[in-house]
Formats: sequence, structure tokens, C-alpha cells
Amino acid sequence: MKDSRQDSPPLPKPGSIRSIQNKETLSPLGRIMLENIAMKPLSGVVRRFKELGIKVSPGYKIIEELVSLKLVIPITIDGQKLYDLTAEGRNALGKTLPHTGRGGLEHRYFVENIRNHYLQNEGFASVEKDDIDLVVESYQKRMAIQVETGKSDIQGNLTKLGRYKADIKYMLTTNPEAELRVKKALQELLIPDREEIRVLSVKDFLATPPAL
Repeated sequence: MKDSRQDSPPLPKPGSIRSIQNKETLSPLGRIMLENIAMKPLSGVVRRFKELGIKVSPGYKIIEELVSLKLVIPITIDGQKLYDLTAEGRNALGKTLPHTGRGGLEHRYFVENIRNHYLQNEGFASVEKDDIDLVVESYQKRMAIQVETGKSDIQGNLTKLGRYKADIKYMLTTNPEAELRVKKALQELLIPDREEIRVLSVKDFLATPPAL
């Protein structure tokens, strides 16, 4: 009699099935949450749960699922915990994401905060206009703003800001190291119109935004 054990596949090692499932399986609610994060990366978790109709406790379990699968990573910006897609998360979606602006999540967060303030109070605010992060315009004046995290081309950004025709020019930094590097570049490099470029922490700027 033929030994049936010869035709049987080898048994998996303990834990191997679970590890494969963790890497490859995304729950339906997990996919919905992932797509929502991709479309609205600047939404806080409570607002996101409310929008999706998910209670807080189950919502956090879904977030934990995405983090454990390495599809998103948590990022704390200005005291608010946000989530950004990883390369694996973008691949898992399997579709092209809409353009959300240049720079990382921190850069976009502050640009949008400044833009929203001036839209509510001053009238016109354009993101990425003429290769400037933010241009705010009133009937009398124009203000050009670059937001610097320290991860981009500081000299190039200062040069673009210096050459841009605006009544007020700000280079806003998101951390002390970036502020030091910007100030050093202004002192040592031949930046156009560098005397008119104001360097300030983005948080200080948002605390008392200048009126046009």
C-alpha cells in the first residue's frame, strides 16, 4: 500500500500562517480607512471617525491594523496626531492618488492652516502659485510665503522667494534647526532681495498672522 504521507505537503511552521495573513490581508473597514487617510491626510482621528460613522474604540482598532500592516505611520504635528501613507500603503490602494501639494505631511499641514486663515479673513490665498508655497493677496498688497521644514532645497526656496514680486516675504520654519539654516543661508549666500525676507517660526506666525 502506498504511503499517503508522501503526497501530503509539509506542515507550515507554527505562526507562519498568521504572519502571512498579517502581511497580505486588509479588512474591508481597514481599506475604507486607508482610502480616507489617502484622500484627507490632514483630518484628525476623531473627525475622521465621525465622518466615516465609526465609533472611537473600533476606529482606533482599525488604525492599529493599518499601522501593524505598515500601511500608515503616525506623525505628531503641532500637538495633533495624524497618519501618513507609507509606500506599502500607496501600493495597497492600487490606484493613483490625487495631488495633495508638494512637501511632506508637516509642510502641507502648515500651508493649509495659513491658507485657511487668510481665506477666512483676507480674501485671496493661492497654494503653489508661481512656484511659491503660498501667495496671499488683498486689493492693496501681496504676501509671499515659503514654509521650510529643513528637508528641501533651502537656497533654492530662498532664491525663488527673493525673486518673487511681493510687498511682504516670509520664510516660515517648522523647527529651530531649519530656522538656523535659513538664517545662515541668508547671511552667507547671495540671495536676491534678502533684506526683505523675514524669517519666523511658523507657529509664531500663526499665533499672530499679519494683516494685509
